[in-house]
Amino acid sequence: SKCINSDEVEWLRNSLAGKKVVFTNGRFRLPHAGHAWLLDWARQQGDVLIVAINTGGYAGHHADDGKGFSLSIIERAMMLASMQATDWVVGFDEDTPTDLIKALRPDVLVKGNEYRNDRIPGDEIVKDVRFAPESPFPAHASHIIEAIKR
Repeated sequence: SKCINSDEVEWLRNSLAGKKVVFTNGRFRLPHAGHAWLLDWARQQGDVLIVAINTGGYAGHHADDGKGFSLSIIERAMMLASMQATDWVVGFDEDTPTDLIKALRPDVLVKGNEYRNDRIPGDEIVKDVRFAPESPFPAHASHIIEAIKR
């Protein structure tokens, strides 16, 4: 499986020696085409792509549809792991992935274009922060949820 838990992070870091490691993270509360596009772009920035996802209640607490809807951690992890661009999926419980970034020490941190004007947790740890271009799939999870409700 491409999914690992926090106890396996050191093993993963050691197995990636000599590779250009790209890291991205998010809630991915309802994986969709925009996520797939972002992960494909991120994977092109290096040799290995690690996707970190918020576990537990955090993803629901910050949901922007007002209802806190999020697929379960297992469903989100399986969807992300099944994407060709994804090499590894790692969960994290904290509000930000800073501790995970410190543990993994990736070379590149990728975020979506919508975060260009935000402070990016972990940016002081990595060598390079890159923002993906605007996605050709602009619908976010909240748009999809709204469309389903109609």
